[in-house]
Amino acid sequence: MKAYPKKIFVKWEDGGNGSDYLNPATDIADHGEVGVTSAVGVYQLVETQTVKGVVITNTVRKTARK
Repeated sequence: MKAYPKKIFVKWEDGGNGSDYLNPATDIADHGEVGVTSAVGVYQLVETQTVKGVVITNTVRKTARK
């Protein structure tokens, strides 16, 4: 399993016609644009947890037509 970065830098991006979204990067320089000042959030890894998903399916019984 790959290790998670200890710190990420997140910037809001314009989604155009869709919803705005958060763009994560492991290096703050990835959010830099010449001549543009931007707000960038800094997030630090606190812990990792394991999640296990389970799929449950139901059988649909066909009823006889009268």
